[in-house]
Amino acid sequence: MSAPRPVYLGNYPNNRDTDWTDGLQGVAHDEAHWYFTQKTKIFKFHVTTPLTRGSGAAVEMARMPSVLARAGGDHFGDPDFVRWRRRGYLLSPGEGEKKDTQLNKRPRLAVFSTDGGLRFVGAAAMPRQNSARGTGRAGWCAVHPRTRLVYSSDNVIGKDNPVFRYRLDFAQLARGRVRLTAERDFRLTVGPGRLAIIPPYLQGGTFSPGGHLYLINGTASGKTSAQDGGIRVFDGRGRLIARSVLGASRTNRFRYQYDPGFPTFQEPEGITWWDLTAMSRRHRLPSQKMNGQLHAILLNSQVGKDNIWFKHYRVA
Repeated sequence: MSAPRPVYLGNYPNNRDTDWTDGLQGVAHDEAHWYFTQKTKIFKFHVTTPLTRGSGAAVEMARMPSVLARAGGDHFGDPDFVRWRRRGYLLSPGEGEKKDTQLNKRPRLAVFSTDGGLRFVGAAAMPRQNSARGTGRAGWCAVHPRTRLVYSSDNVIGKDNPVFRYRLDFAQLARGRVRLTAERDFRLTVGPGRLAIIPPYLQGGTFSPGGHLYLINGTASGKTSAQDGGIRVFDGRGRLIARSVLGASRTNRFRYQYDPGFPTFQEPEGITWWDLTAMSRRHRLPSQKMNGQLHAILLNSQVGKDNIWFKHYRVA
């Protein structure tokens, strides 16, 4: 596989705040809709809907299921969508930010059916991710396009924190039961014998159809510098093959501008791969900048509503 060459196209929405962007965590899509996760809500928008509108423009909305809320669940992660035998499913990690709750110690993978409404199917603990092992976070998940394995990780990636892989039993899922089993961990590298180190916080992940893994990280507080945050691209063997840059560059147009800390408090969030080229021929999309294949969120935390920059990239 050749290395991808993402080219930054622009932002849409660009520095806009709405009620659904407050506490925004992640993004995914099906064949015609965006899915955005807040901490305790999921919104579904048709691709032709202007994303500058409020949550009233959403096609559907789902809340944190009561069974997860009772276990301390108060934080959806960056989700992913998968279709199996014509059935659509939205997968999202569910965490607990309050200490001494079940989901604070062991996050779960929540699964929603997208056929005929956003309906909660069930959830299962993510075996490799628990506080007893020091891996109790799960800010994202991504489904491999060929193996259908579910990938996720702790808030950091390094020697003791690889990318975890799980097998989701789709036959059981069709019967309304969520079953996850751990598979072999996936190690990321930056060169021969050199493991990749990705600092806090892992915010999102997605696969291209060819199997490239895109990961996005960073914090609003500045705990992770802007230079250490942004988007990284790994090939099918887990080798780093591309990284975003902060500013304009003649040689690297893979730009992800990010300014953490006071006074901006900007934070990377979710990321997804959706080739909108053909979609733009069939539908009138709300902005010319909403195009390309790769789409990543930047958010800034402020009093009241959080502003979103939804960044779009063309990938050769």
